[in-house]
Amino acid sequence: MVYENILVIKMSSLGDVIHALPFSATLRSLYPKAKISWMVHPQFSGFLPDPPTIDEILYFDKVAFNKLGLTAKLRFLLDFRKELHAKRFDLVIDLQGLFKSALVAFLTGCPNRIGYCEMREGSGLVSKAVCGEHSKDHVIERYLDVARHLAPTSET
Repeated sequence: MVYENILVIKMSSLGDVIHALPFSATLRSLYPKAKISWMVHPQFSGFLPDPPTIDEILYFDKVAFNKLGLTAKLRFLLDFRKELHAKRFDLVIDLQGLFKSALVAFLTGCPNRIGYCEMREGSGLVSKAVCGEHSKDHVIERYLDVARHLAPTSET
């Protein structure tokens, strides 16, 4: 399948974001014409690659969100959902694999959601876990297993 509008979700922590950078370069090589967006906490955005590797950086400010009251949180999530739906992603890749990233993946409205094999906190109920031959290796290799899973075949 050829994807045209991809969202990568890897919001934190700094080391985890850095470990995901080889994935973003590989994703770009697999889909050179796709628009690739990355969802991140603002404090880690300075470590993300510039275009052409990543076209757009989207933010989820967890610190600001946690300071909101319940009603304001619900209002924020409804507005955030509307914003994400409008982007019309055709693939969402949850490399975080936690409840918060699963919520973001769900809010996109994209039916094609995947993540790497160690999904936790219910994220596996939202996105399809991708496990590859490197499931016991370094996390960079596990992320690259997700990229290898996405590699177009000669049938596409």
